[in-house]
Amino acid sequence: MKKIIITANSSWYIYNFRLSTIRYLQERNYKIIVLAPQDEYSSKLKKYGCTFSNLYVHTGGVSPLRDSFTVMSYLYFFLIYSPFCVLTFTPKATIYTSLITRLIKTPTIVNISGLGRSFNSDNFLTKIVTTLYKISLKDVVACFFQNNEDKSFFLENELISINQAYKISGSGVDLKKFRFSPVDFEKPLRFLFCGRLLKSKGVLVLKAAAEILKREFGEDLQFDVLGIYSSGDDAISKEEVASWDKDVNLRYLGVSDSVKDIVKDYHFVVLPTLYREGVPRSLIEASALGKVLIATNNVGCTDVVKESINGYLCEKNSIDSLVDAIKKTLDLSPNSYLEMAKESRLLAESKFDEQEILKMYYSVIESIV
Repeated sequence: MKKIIITANSSWYIYNFRLSTIRYLQERNYKIIVLAPQDEYSSKLKKYGCTFSNLYVHTGGVSPLRDSFTVMSYLYFFLIYSPFCVLTFTPKATIYTSLITRLIKTPTIVNISGLGRSFNSDNFLTKIVTTLYKISLKDVVACFFQNNEDKSFFLENELISINQAYKISGSGVDLKKFRFSPVDFEKPLRFLFCGRLLKSKGVLVLKAAAEILKREFGEDLQFDVLGIYSSGDDAISKEEVASWDKDVNLRYLGVSDSVKDIVKDYHFVVLPTLYREGVPRSLIEASALGKVLIATNNVGCTDVVKESINGYLCEKNSIDSLVDAIKKTLDLSPNSYLEMAKESRLLAESKFDEQEILKMYYSVIESIV
C-alpha cells in the first residue's frame, strides 16, 4: 500500500478541511500519514485510520530558530516514513515541506489556499516569503491555486512554471451533506461569522459594526461568532471574547464539529476578512446551504459572493462599509431573500462540488511515476 503524507499547521485544519481528501484516497487504497501539531482533533484523525505524528510548528510568525526545528522534524519524518508523495496545505507546511522533498526527491503536491497576511503589503517579509516560495516550489509536481489572482501572481513572478499550475475552486463542499436549508425571512435577522478568531479575519470589524447596528435596530438583529481560538499577535484573546455579550450582544458560540447544523439556522454568513483568502471555506459551505453572504470585496471572497445576486460586498477594514452592507439586508422582502438564497445554492452546485476537486487531486497523484 502506497503511503501519502498530508501536512498542515494544525490537526484541526486537516480534520475540518481535508478529511474528505483523506477518505477519498483511503478508498483508493492509499495509506494516509498526517503530520501536524497535536491537538484535540489528532485522535479523531486516528479514528479514521490515519497514522498521526506530532509535528512542532511555530504559528506566531517567522522565527529562524523555531522554524529550523520544524524543518528538521519534517526531514526526520520523511526519512522514516518514505512516502510515495506528500500533500501540503497552509504556507509554512508548504514552504518547509517542499524545501525538504526537493532535496530527497519525493513528489510533492501543494495547495496555495490564499496568500495571507504576508502579502497585505509589499514589505521585507513579503520579499522573504516570495523568495522562499520560488526556491521551494521549483520541483513540485503540482501547485493547486484556489483563485486566478494567486495563480497569476505566482506565474508572473516566476515562482512556478505553467506546467505546475492548476486552478481549483477552493476546497469544495460535499453537496449531499450541505443541503439547501432556507430559513423563514423573519426577525430577528441572524448573522454568523464562522472562522478562526483572528483580527485579520475581520472579527473586530464585525464587532464594531454590530455595536452600531444594535444601537439602531436592537433586537431585530442578532450577531454570533463560531470558531476556534488561535495564537500569536493576530489572535483575539479569550478574555476579550468573554466581554462581547456585555458590550455589543455579539455572542461567541464556541467550536463545533457539525458546522452545518449551526449555519443552517442563520439568514446570513459574514466574513469581513482583511487579507488575501484562497476561497473561504466558510463562504463555500454557507453558499451550499443557501445562505445570503456578506464579505470583503477582496481576492477569494468575490469568487463566492456576487453583489446583489447572492450577497453583498464591503470594503476591506471599513466598519462603515460593513454596516452599509448589512443594512441592505433589511430592505429585502421574503421573496427576494429566498431568490438570493437559491442563487447561493446554484453557485455552489456549479462551481464548488468537492468531488470534482478530489478527482483532480487523484488524477495528479496517479500520474506520478
